[in-house]
Amino acid sequence: MSLAHVLNSFFPPINRSLVHGVPAFDPQKLLSGPINAWGIIQDRRGNVTSYFSIKMLGTWNDNHGTLEEEFHYKNTGEIQKRCWNIHKKDDLLYKGTADDVPGGAEGIVYGNSMKWTYQMDIKVNNHSYRMNFEDWMWAIDEHTIMDKIAIRKFGITFAQITLLMRRQEKTS
Repeated sequence: MSLAHVLNSFFPPINRSLVHGVPAFDPQKLLSGPINAWGIIQDRRGNVTSYFSIKMLGTWNDNHGTLEEEFHYKNTGEIQKRCWNIHKKDDLLYKGTADDVPGGAEGIVYGNSMKWTYQMDIKVNNHSYRMNFEDWMWAIDEHTIMDKIAIRKFGITFAQITLLMRRQEKTS
């Protein structure tokens, strides 16, 4: 049984025309160096509930990477930080951990896209809910990623996040 058959048993089918998309999604290149991102959060009705920017810094040493994120929520002034530790398992499969991601994350590359899945505890009105995140990233070019995240519980989508990430040129 091939790796593709095994992986397809864990992940739902995707549009096969995108599997060989160009440019190839290479996390070690796309998530390396300084990255700026901008995004919105929408509720299940599509209303924008928050908007933010992110400053990121990605570093890689062989198959191990670190992605530091600093979120700036424009409508509340809140600042949130997260540090991902990412491990490349093989050409297609990645694993990640972060302090606020219980159980870690799994990612698989499909041509010019990557699907990243994980759980995170979200606080709402002094209660915490463990939500499922399905994060699809698409390489637009060698510097740009479009990202769409569905936040679900019991199979119901409660929110969506849309991001545009742009890798910056390294300065000397």
